[in-house]
Formats: sequence, structure tokens, C-alpha cells
Amino acid sequence: MHRLESAQFGNDPGTLVQPIENRRAQLATLVWCRQDHALRCRQKMLGMRYSAFVILAGYFARRVMPKPAHLDAPGVREICSVSECMSPGADDWIAAWRHNGLGWFNRVADALSVVPEGQRHEFRVFAYRVHPEVFRDGRRRGLSVPADVRPEPLPPGFRTIGFDSAGKSSAEGLSLECSPLSCNGLAAELPVNEHCLFPSLAAAIAGAERFGTEQPEPGDYYVVEVLEDGPSIDPSRSTNAERAST
Repeated sequence: MHRLESAQFGNDPGTLVQPIENRRAQLATLVWCRQDHALRCRQKMLGMRYSAFVILAGYFARRVMPKPAHLDAPGVREICSVSECMSPGADDWIAAWRHNGLGWFNRVADALSVVPEGQRHEFRVFAYRVHPEVFRDGRRRGLSVPADVRPEPLPPGFRTIGFDSAGKSSAEGLSLECSPLSCNGLAAELPVNEHCLFPSLAAAIAGAERFGTEQPEPGDYYVVEVLEDGPSIDPSRSTNAERAST
């Protein structure tokens, strides 16, 4: 019996049973290893890309404008919010009726098709992935996705540039309306990057919770990951206003 116990703890079966304190130490080590393994598994799960849980919702081409003078946010260089209030899409893009129920396009080609050929150099193409919760009055509810939101897979080259939280005041409304970071100047109070977007998903969710409660603009608040087609970015002429001037 003693020989079997010793073998279970990795000792030479021919040796005597180790003192009880040594066996306790070995047991403690075994328990720690199991706990550490469980912790690593949890960390791995938490570290998984959250894109497994968000919804690719479409593409949109817009004129990206530089930060307006009245926005007191020194780190912001341009406005890449999902709102059209400052960085709009093409004129009359809705009239073409190629968009889906979230006001974006299911194909990159469709997003570009509403931009006049001679103006395409003024536009940048974005992709949007939506967090599956909507925020209002301190509560969360599941996102209802229109049936026609069926975008093509994300093409290679798109990269995340930040996250936005934008409101929608009516279920009948087509697209998201205002982004409080840019439309209400809250980029001056909250952590944002050079694109006037939240730098992380966690920050965007916290922003949506705040906006949903404080209602800087009325409505439900959505969290959106903003991605841009990387090859289209010219670091020396980032905004469309700068490109057009050269």
C-alpha cells in the first residue's frame, strides 16, 4: 500500500513513503496546476476575438472630413463616425435603393456604385460589424437584425480603426443617426482615437451605456466596430478634404 502511494506521487516504488508534509506539498502543487490550467482556459476564452459574436452588417462609402474647429478634442484628426452628420455618403445614395435594412450595403461594389465615377477618389470605403446588444435607459436588449442584412464576407485588407456608439430614434428609421462623440462633442470628455472613435470595444460599450441613459440624442444606442479598407488609406492625405485639395 505504501509502495503504491509513493508511485502515485512520482517516487521510486522501491523507496519508503515520504513524510506527510512532502505529500501535502505535492498535492498542493497538483491542485495549483489544475487551477492554473482552468485559469488559462478561461483567459483563452476571454481572449478570443469577439468577432465570433458580432454581426457583419455591411459596407459604406463616405467622404471623411477633418475635425471641425469647434470640437475640443486635440487627439482627433478626422471624423470616421457611423453618422453622416459630418462625414456623409454620396448624394442621393438612398434613391438607388441598393442598401440593406441597416442603411449599409451588402457588397463593396454596391457601396461604390452609388458614388459618381468622377468622385470616387474623394470617398473611403468602410465595413461595419455590430455588437449584438442595444442600450437604452440602463438596460440592454438583443439586437434585431433585418432579414436583408446579408453582406458578402469581409474582404482581405480591411482593418479595425475603432468603435462607435450611435443612436437610432425610431425602429422605422433606416440607418443609425447621431454619434455623440462627434455630433454632441463628447469626444472632448471620453477616450477617443484620431478617427473620433472609441479605441476599444469595452470603451464603446461603456459609452453606449452612458448615452443610452443620458440620451444626448434620443433613441436606442448601438455599438459598431468600424473597419476600413487598408490599401485605400494614404497616411499623408488622410481625410478626403485633404485629398481633394491636392
